[in-house]
Amino acid sequence: MQVRLLFVDDEPAIRSAIEMYLGAREYEIDLAEDLEGAVSLLMTRQYDAVITDLRLSARNRTEGLEIIRLARERLPDAKVMLLTGYGSASVEKEALARGADCCVQKPIPLGELEQMLRILLKLPNASN
Repeated sequence: MQVRLLFVDDEPAIRSAIEMYLGAREYEIDLAEDLEGAVSLLMTRQYDAVITDLRLSARNRTEGLEIIRLARERLPDAKVMLLTGYGSASVEKEALARGADCCVQKPIPLGELEQMLRILLKLPNASN
């Protein structure tokens, strides 16, 4: 089963690592580096899952929360994950209120991130 995933992060190295790691598995990945790019993709494509960073620019510290809200509104069946290095109880509470299925602290090993994604999507364990 091919899983369609939107991954949003402003750091090119993180986007590249996710694309290489999950792209080598059963994931078809679209990448966005900012709110505008994520909105454009969310308005025109369907996804099984959306993973977004909280902070996508210096000007706004919580763009990821807007992505969560829009993803939940446009894709009610998609699984939505907030991935951040700036988490707090209040951020997690707000993310969950906007529709996130879970919040994950950076850094996280890619294998663990994939395992969490597989659990959310109710996929069998990866063979490697």
